[in-house]
Amino acid sequence: MVLAPSLETQYGQIIPQGKLKRALPIMDGNQTVGYLLTEVTIALTLVESQFLAAIKNSWWLALLLVAVFAVPLGILLGNRLASPIEKLSSAIQAMNPRAIQQKVPIISKDELGQPSQRFNQMSEELSSAYDELEKSRMQLTEYGQQMKEISLQDPLTLLPNRRAFNEKAPVILAQNARHGRTSILGIIDLGNFKRINDEYSHAIGDDVLRRLGLIMKSNLREMDLIARYGGEEFVVLFPETDLHTSVDLIERLRNLIADTAWQDIDPDLQITMSTGLVEVAHGEPSEESLKTALAAADQKLYQAKNSGRNCTKT
Repeated sequence: MVLAPSLETQYGQIIPQGKLKRALPIMDGNQTVGYLLTEVTIALTLVESQFLAAIKNSWWLALLLVAVFAVPLGILLGNRLASPIEKLSSAIQAMNPRAIQQKVPIISKDELGQPSQRFNQMSEELSSAYDELEKSRMQLTEYGQQMKEISLQDPLTLLPNRRAFNEKAPVILAQNARHGRTSILGIIDLGNFKRINDEYSHAIGDDVLRRLGLIMKSNLREMDLIARYGGEEFVVLFPETDLHTSVDLIERLRNLIADTAWQDIDPDLQITMSTGLVEVAHGEPSEESLKTALAAADQKLYQAKNSGRNCTKT
């Protein structure tokens, strides 16, 4: 029981066992003679109680202010941070070969605006580099096309060369075969052309070939394919044409060349033309048909040469 009461206890009051466990035992030798239990209660004045209540209320007010101001401020700052990123993402997605240069509006010059500035600079440099690359590609394509045309043209007569004829003729023959139309192939040889080079020089011979090439091209139809096949030999393909019509076209050309005057070289100079003409068979692939027709036309040309030249054999 309580022997020395405090403000909250009385003399003789029984101490509950729960409180007694927190008490400090008083020992006399080996014997416990009592317990010391300290309980201090602070008695607040009215002013102190009001101050404590004000502190508690201020915590709730602070939480309310955080809810009212901090959340909108956070949303505002989040939008300010997210807006440049979204605009950068949209600009990157919009980039394509036709629209490489994209521009992002710069809202500030701080850390938020620096990525946009770098992107705009990079986009401009990339667009300029792509334009230069595209310009170079177009120049290379044009140069390649010019080189291809040069490789398919005889530089002396400006007619298609042998390679060009071997590329174009099978295509024409395949088209004629699909429509069941006749094609005529001819090999032309200029008579005694070696004598011209030997007597008048190779330069005169080149000039004669150049002028003969122009005569041949000018006096054949636009649809006809004529090419210099090598030396003084030419090959001609008459698409969608029968043998009779082809003979008329070749004979007209032969007479025109035979009647051509070469006053600036030698008034007595005469150029003759011998030709072997055959009909192209369409029973094989166009490349094989062309090869067979060339061999047959060469045989006809051989007959024309053995018949005194300046003639056409079919």
